[in-house]
Amino acid sequence: MTVMPVVVAEVTQRDMSLLRQDNAVLSVVIDEPVPPTMYESVLLTGAGVAHTVGATGSGTSVAVLDTGVAKNYPFLSGRVVSEACFSTANSYYGSTSLCPGGASNSVAVNSALPCPESVSGCSHGTHVAGTIAGNRVNYNGQSMSGIAPDAKIIAVQVFSRFPASMCGGTSDCVMSYTSDQVAALGWLYLNRTTASWQTLASVNMSLGGGKSATTCDTNGLKYYVDQLRSVGVATIIASGNNGYTDGISAPACISSAIAVGASTLAKNGLTPDVVASFSNAPLPSNNVANAQGDRLLDMLAPGYWVVSSVAYPSGGYAAYAGTSMATPHVAGAWALMKSVVPSASVAQVLTWLTKSGVSITDTRAGINLVVPRMQVDAAVRQAMSDTVPTATATTVPTATPTEVVTIVPTATIDPNETPNVSETPVSTQMPSATVTATATVTATTTQTSSATKTNTPIVTRTAVGTVTPSATKIRIHPTHKPKPPTNTRKPWVPTRKPKP
Repeated sequence: MTVMPVVVAEVTQRDMSLLRQDNAVLSVVIDEPVPPTMYESVLLTGAGVAHTVGATGSGTSVAVLDTGVAKNYPFLSGRVVSEACFSTANSYYGSTSLCPGGASNSVAVNSALPCPESVSGCSHGTHVAGTIAGNRVNYNGQSMSGIAPDAKIIAVQVFSRFPASMCGGTSDCVMSYTSDQVAALGWLYLNRTTASWQTLASVNMSLGGGKSATTCDTNGLKYYVDQLRSVGVATIIASGNNGYTDGISAPACISSAIAVGASTLAKNGLTPDVVASFSNAPLPSNNVANAQGDRLLDMLAPGYWVVSSVAYPSGGYAAYAGTSMATPHVAGAWALMKSVVPSASVAQVLTWLTKSGVSITDTRAGINLVVPRMQVDAAVRQAMSDTVPTATATTVPTATPTEVVTIVPTATIDPNETPNVSETPVSTQMPSATVTATATVTATTTQTSSATKTNTPIVTRTAVGTVTPSATKIRIHPTHKPKPPTNTRKPWVPTRKPKP
């Protein structure tokens, strides 16, 4: 990589052990693949009120690292301004690349179209993109749009195709390698001044896996999260859908990332402003703000039965549930805030959104964790007050609960049915492969890497002295192939309908 000293290589398990013992190595990260973790919520969060005073995301863009975006559908027509793909073919895991022609990367037109309908999870990215910047449309007789309807989308496909035997089901699925995520963030950083992107406001990553009780700043993605943050771009990541009350998933646990949990909506008879039962959260003692104002879990957003566009059926809409659905609400809100104050830092926007949010107390397991649920109209008022003294003449109305309207999605979804893989391809589960094929090592010296990812799983190297990665890849010979992941058979799906 040209920004971060990263080495991507295939190594033996013995070599991985030796690397971890090397004082010149900051971290060794296994390059395991992970699965992909608007209507009422636009009203509930006050985004619709913010639109009336010009906070619509105009002049901004949001990068969506996901399973591709159906850019020609009515809800997203004209929204996508750039596309890229980073995907891995790896015989060890049995994955194949989803980039055009099976390449490991591409920035050509149509590089980030959705993966095939036959593959589980391929509607996910289109749903996320619609939540962020869906066009103003009429749906079931009601006006509907994304949180930031005038923002642009940078569609980045970062998933690979895996055979059913690795998915714990009967159909192929998609999962994302850390190395592809690293390559995507590096590409975004290097190309952040692209004219059509205008102000790159945020990066949405509705993916992840595992569990971390505290920050995970040895994660190989942190360098790029920090680099993007230094130029005013927030990386917003889903906290996970395991129902943990003592930790969140990676890479959301990176301290400089914005970690998002899910709240419920005022629909289907539910009481609003309750933490969704599947949403991961840390212990209160581990959720203390650092010097930059970041917490392990930064905020909540609506993530229970969110209606947005889907890739399949063509041009359709569906209701999905998960922290993957909450995260794009915040990514879109970031675009709204940057359209009001383009020069705002990540810390400033975070302060506006959290200080003006609606406090929700997570009482699950007796943790009593208080987390703000974003309230965009209040955040816009605060931003205008803080940065534009003359803006006091402009009053941002306050959203009221009576504005919430219940709709029935076009796709038939039983409100009593538990979210499943096809309806809620939420992206927060890490497969527990039993044999490690790859590793990542992070180096503190020379910044020698490339925004184009190497087509082998990761070794991010950080050394005290100069590190010159060898061009020769070391191929491992595992003693046995990994067993199919044990926790990907709908691990985030409760046994019954999630309770508020």
